[in-house]
Amino acid sequence: MNDDMKAILQAVADLNRAFRERNPLALSALFTAGYEPQFFASEATEIATDRGSLEAFAVYILGRNEWYSLDENPDVLLLGDAACVARNGKIEVHGFDGDVQAFPYRYTGVLVRSRAGWQWVQFHGSEPAA
Repeated sequence: MNDDMKAILQAVADLNRAFRERNPLALSALFTAGYEPQFFASEATEIATDRGSLEAFAVYILGRNEWYSLDENPDVLLLGDAACVARNGKIEVHGFDGDVQAFPYRYTGVLVRSRAGWQWVQFHGSEPAA
């Protein structure tokens, strides 16, 4: 595995860490300043399409009584200074009472190489219908 692939997989792990630590600033910082960020989660209202709405969304989703953990082994398509990630797997929802539930989840994303390393531009997650 080359350094770019390692760094891209680390960006996925960093997204999970921001969720686990419930850190809105860390979540927002994972998205590059060079483009307007896009974050589409599985619920119809869970959309962020600019820096301000991403920061508000991060406060909202990280304010819940649970945190999320994505599969950290996506397929990666490296396209020079851009990369696409895709994973059809599961998500774990960790309640503060210790309860953990896993269910089908898929996500895709676009990352770009920046001075800060590989950063997210777009994330889209969804719960596939049965």
